[in-house]
Amino acid sequence: MQAREKKLALILGGAVAVWLVLPAFEGWFLQPVTQRRGLLEVARSQLTQREEQQLELQTARARLRDWQYESLPPNQLTAQREYQEWLMNLAAMSGFESATPTLGRRTPRGTTYVQIPVTIEAKATLEQLARFLYHCERVALVHRIDSLEVSSPQSDGNPQLEVTLTAIGLSLPDAEERRYLFPRTSITSDLSAEATTIEVEPPERFPHVTGFQVKLGQELVMVQKIDGNRWTIERGAEKTVAVAHPAGTAVELFPVDRDHQTHTFDDYAALLEHSPFTKPAPLIDYKPEFAPISDPVVMRGTPWETTLTITGWDPSGGNPVFELIENVPAEMEIDPVTGRLSWTPGNETISQEYDVHVRAQSRINPQQVVSTTLTLILRDPNLSPVFEDIDRVQAYSGRPLTMRVPASDPDGSPEELTYSLTGELPEGVTIDAHTGDVSWTPPLSLELGDYPITITATDGGEPLQSTDHSLTITVNEDAALHTYFVGYFSEDGQPEAFLYNRATNERTIARPGEQIVVSDIEAEISEISSNHIELTIGSRTFRMPLGNSLRQLLPVGEAIAPASPTAE
Repeated sequence: MQAREKKLALILGGAVAVWLVLPAFEGWFLQPVTQRRGLLEVARSQLTQREEQQLELQTARARLRDWQYESLPPNQLTAQREYQEWLMNLAAMSGFESATPTLGRRTPRGTTYVQIPVTIEAKATLEQLARFLYHCERVALVHRIDSLEVSSPQSDGNPQLEVTLTAIGLSLPDAEERRYLFPRTSITSDLSAEATTIEVEPPERFPHVTGFQVKLGQELVMVQKIDGNRWTIERGAEKTVAVAHPAGTAVELFPVDRDHQTHTFDDYAALLEHSPFTKPAPLIDYKPEFAPISDPVVMRGTPWETTLTITGWDPSGGNPVFELIENVPAEMEIDPVTGRLSWTPGNETISQEYDVHVRAQSRINPQQVVSTTLTLILRDPNLSPVFEDIDRVQAYSGRPLTMRVPASDPDGSPEELTYSLTGELPEGVTIDAHTGDVSWTPPLSLELGDYPITITATDGGEPLQSTDHSLTITVNEDAALHTYFVGYFSEDGQPEAFLYNRATNERTIARPGEQIVVSDIEAEISEISSNHIELTIGSRTFRMPLGNSLRQLLPVGEAIAPASPTAE
């Protein structure tokens, strides 16, 4: 064979060899390597998935811890009570009026959580509703607004809306057991509206890093510095109003969700500016001013209150917030929402005029503010007149009766007392309005017995005070009118006089030196003669001629007409 043919044969043989050997080579060497590479890629993919799952698990655990912290208390009854109370306090802080809560049915979702629904019906402006929703959104609490119904009574201005909303909070069984929804403590001393530091009872579960918010009554404050139990605070956070708080006021944490820390109420500005419930109102030049109060006189010991009102208030600024700013007497308080001013002065408060400065300001527009000075007069109470304890008086048929039941004025002049008779009175009874003298002549035809009357004494103080005094006039038969001197005897030189009561047919023997009491006559017999009896009544001396009655006595010194002796 030629050399060229040999080369071609070798090349052909090599190709055939490669073609025959290559599959075996791939089966022996390349295929295992390829398989190992595929397994490696699968393992890497599974590792990545496991790492992602681990990260998701860690994230879920972190979220679960957050949810457990932000959950309602695990005890369902405690959760229901505290969630309702917190929503109602938030509604009051936002300015809701006539808020009424309704508890819904607690709904378990397996063993994972329990839904706690609370429905609130109230009246509120759009700004107040927006502020409520803003606080609900930013608080670190596992809850949501489930439904919201709003109706507007009119299309002009800034009307109060009829609001019905249902909020649902979640109670996780693994959450921390606690009595309150959020951590609480209390202030240890009175806090003025201008103070910027507070002393609190030892707090528990509060943040250790400053910059958190707490709620004092209906005011939010920012805690800027912590020095043990002494906190430095910024007053009136989130457009709430700084007011005075008494010692013991609760301090409640208002935790803000980390996802909403940069949100502000300005996010609702467009909604408030372009209210979907009203048409744009025409421009009005509002000139707010306080309406005068009707009764500026305060009586010590009597609770006094009045409700302040403002005319010319721009409703777009929401309801005004009232506060006392200067010359505030002790025990005086004002409700910042309703403007109800109340005062019960203590014994230490001086009776005088008080010029009290009051201010009202808008939460939304700080430029809308109005103030006034109220002049209140504190007076000591006017005490009622006091009668002497006389409850029964004797009168005699046909005889004029003039009597006086003395009365006095503990804190005034007796000369300023006036008198009157009240109730049902016997015919003919009169009273002198200035002296209090009661006059009455019981008619002879009047039935004997008891006749009650009521005397009223009224002083000249302010306000006028009156006292009623009841007494009974007992009308008796006038025995003195029917008792006559009818006979004279002398036995062993001792003169005796016979007195005869024609009405009762009674005879009485009288002797000198004896006392006789007949009707209203109390007399001592000083002398008895055949034609008269001489009697001493008090410091005066009277004569009773023979044949005359005790009502026919004559003062000694008057001419006596002898009467014919009679014997009965």
